[in-house]
Amino acid sequence: MEVKIVPFNELSLHELYEILKLRAQVFVLEQECIYIDPDGQDPKALHLMAAEDGRLIGTARIFEPGSKYEEASFGRLTLTEEYRERGIAHELVSEIHSYIKHHFGNHPIRIEAQAHLRAFYSRHGYQAEGAAYILDDIEHIQMVRPGY
Repeated sequence: MEVKIVPFNELSLHELYEILKLRAQVFVLEQECIYIDPDGQDPKALHLMAAEDGRLIGTARIFEPGSKYEEASFGRLTLTEEYRERGIAHELVSEIHSYIKHHFGNHPIRIEAQAHLRAFYSRHGYQAEGAAYILDDIEHIQMVRPGY
């Protein structure tokens, strides 16, 4: 698997298209969630792209501290269906943590997690903060990982 992380303005049109296509496939079609994906946050984000044999299989957005939250953050982590349940999502979270530590330093990380993924993120040191809430018809919860 090949992973790269680039700012929005360095994405090619093809890369941006593939990212939006994957997010629509997972969040809109598979999860049946009607929402506006282009939410104005992409230009502020760094974009993780995971590829296998030249094909995009996973993506996420990473935000530096102060950009979205006071803490560093990431979101819209997703994988194509055939690459799930192989531990790849854990690898991508580790890549994100390494990137944040190397580029932003010892900062806490705040995420807006789908509530059913609480145990997944807990394995990476995240703790739920506050009550669950509905976002785009899906239950979410704020989770924070202390600085490391």
